[in-house]
Amino acid sequence: LWVADVQNNAVYKINTSGSVMEMIGSPTNTNCNVGESTAASAARFNQPTDVAVDAFGNVYVADQLHSYIRKITNGGEVQRYAGKCGVSGSLTGICTDDTLFLSPYCIERDGLVSYILDDGKVREISENCVVKTLSSAIPFAIAMKVSRNRTGAGPIIIADLIDKQLYSLNVDGNRLDEIPVTGNTLSSPSSIDV
Repeated sequence: LWVADVQNNAVYKINTSGSVMEMIGSPTNTNCNVGESTAASAARFNQPTDVAVDAFGNVYVADQLHSYIRKITNGGEVQRYAGKCGVSGSLTGICTDDTLFLSPYCIERDGLVSYILDDGKVREISENCVVKTLSSAIPFAIAMKVSRNRTGAGPIIIADLIDKQLYSLNVDGNRLDEIPVTGNTLSSPSSIDV
């Protein structure tokens, strides 16, 4: 079990009985780490908002105020995955210093692909570490989930907190559709699962 703790600027590994096995980060030091990777004991985050685990046990972290995506390897090393620490923007391309994020705060994994909710944009990091923007029309999006069906990946479902809407993003065609909710009105959709 992995938990992102925004207040303490840390990511925790917790066992099923609730004991903290490992804390990565520091409540008092949010400086950017220099270089591509660092030992977990020296890693620093600045308001990590979400984590996603892949099939190999690697953990991907949306490091919101550092404006980039980190990867905690199953061997315990913390690496820069995409973006540049402390430099915000919205550049696409190969996962290098030239690829930038504004404020990544939600991350989902689907096989070898990562999807990031970044300041109202849905961004994708491919298995070859190419970052592209899929949609930029959701200014108050707060949560997303990748929907799966029997044939593989389905659309990305997105919750918009301020506009109180749900959206479906077709990843292949980059088409964004509103999901009409009938019956009760959503007052503040803040989390979803499919």
